Amino acid sequence: MTILHDADVSAFQTQGVPALQAESFWQQDWREIQDRVLPLLDCDERRAVLARFADFFDQAVSGTLPQALLHGDLTHAHILYDPCVTEAISIIDFGDVQIGDPAYDFAGLYWDYGPAFVQNVLDHYAAGQGKWDVHAFRARVEYLGLRVGLRELLHAVEHHHTRRMREIRAELRASLSLL
Repeated sequence: MTILHDADVSAFQTQGVPALQAESFWQQDWREIQDRVLPLLDCDERRAVLARFADFFDQAVSGTLPQALLHGDLTHAHILYDPCVTEAISIIDFGDVQIGDPAYDFAGLYWDYGPAFVQNVLDHYAAGQGKWDVHAFRARVEYLGLRVGLRELLHAVEHHHTRRMREIRAELRASLSLL
């Protein structure tokens, strides 16, 4: 991820790689979460999500987020792993490549494996060193990781998957209590 995120973005912009995370993207995303997901959460959960989102949203709409070449869909399903050597050997499926905040690429891992795992990954991540505020970067990874859960909850609501809604709520509650 370090090599990908440190690549010269301008070279990929001229080749048509999209920048999908514009202000309008984040505004629409937040409207959907506010209208359809936050009402499903209790007061403490809403307060925790709102606090994390406010910091992220301020950066997103002001255009101050770092821009990098992203995988765009980095989850456990796109990492080839060799248990014999206990390391990732390859990242696959670059069909969602885009330009945006490099914290976005760690969101799926945060939701799949939790904050401790992602903190360990980030301890070995070297992209943007000296260019980005490390604390702010980790806070964005945290919010974006929770956002994956919020989006999954929205999907379960839209498709009337009651059991999955309960499971995701429990996962979100656990994630929010860890923070």
